[in-house]
Amino acid sequence: MRVEQSMSEWVAPLFEVPPVLPTSAWTGHIPFLFLLFHLARPRTFVELGVFFGASFISACEAASHFDIGTRCIGVDTFVGDEQAGYIDGDEIFREISAYIAARYRACELMRTTFDTAVQRFQDRSIDLLHIDGLHTYEAVAKDFRTWELKLSERSIVLLHDIEVRDSGFGVWRLWEELKTKYPHLEFHHAHGLGVLRTGTAIPHQVERLFEYAAADSKHAALLRTLCQAAAAILGDRVPATGRSFPAAAGISAVPPAQNSIDPSNCNSRNKPCPCGSGKRYKHCHGKLS
Repeated sequence: MRVEQSMSEWVAPLFEVPPVLPTSAWTGHIPFLFLLFHLARPRTFVELGVFFGASFISACEAASHFDIGTRCIGVDTFVGDEQAGYIDGDEIFREISAYIAARYRACELMRTTFDTAVQRFQDRSIDLLHIDGLHTYEAVAKDFRTWELKLSERSIVLLHDIEVRDSGFGVWRLWEELKTKYPHLEFHHAHGLGVLRTGTAIPHQVERLFEYAAADSKHAALLRTLCQAAAAILGDRVPATGRSFPAAAGISAVPPAQNSIDPSNCNSRNKPCPCGSGKRYKHCHGKLS
């Protein structure tokens, strides 16, 4: 198939529009997410780190729009963390859960930690994994290692914030390691997105996209330009009501009140805080007492 024909097939999905567009650093990559769903047609999509739901709801919408039948699962404690900020988890979780339940089949949220959620998935069962939790090198490397056994022969892994090198962010370090081991795509806008082809038998349509980008640096640059251009006008194409979702969206620099965490779950102040922040209890909710 000629490059021109492939490119024409790739452009249209970039301009699909999600029904809502929560405030998010991920907005710049939503067009590529639609394209990826169109080409990869994942059977199971898992997102680690949902926050306000921008990327997760877009994934659910892509699965529905392209009639793929993807099982979409979003995993989050809905507390936030020191890098992204802290949120009103109860209300955010209720609002996003209700929206998803009313609009999508086979899509759900798991309000738990990544370490707990991973036990609920069979090995080699996930076709598309999006890792976007705590962004320290240690945390994201642990997430990748913990979930690696769950990746299928068709698997693709997304890593956000590969371009951020301050405020304790370390995704870029893991990305530098992983991209030497796997075929990949990388986008530099919107804090950066890394795309790893971890599976050995990915769909032919996705293989063509990777081959096109790898064949010439100008091809990769064109793909990045198209994705960035589509993202630049995305906000104007979503109704105003969709841009104010979720209604409870708000970010705080301090963790939730101490009384929302049960101290009985913290039999050691050196263990991880139950809120899911990734910090030790004594450095998170434990220091608020």
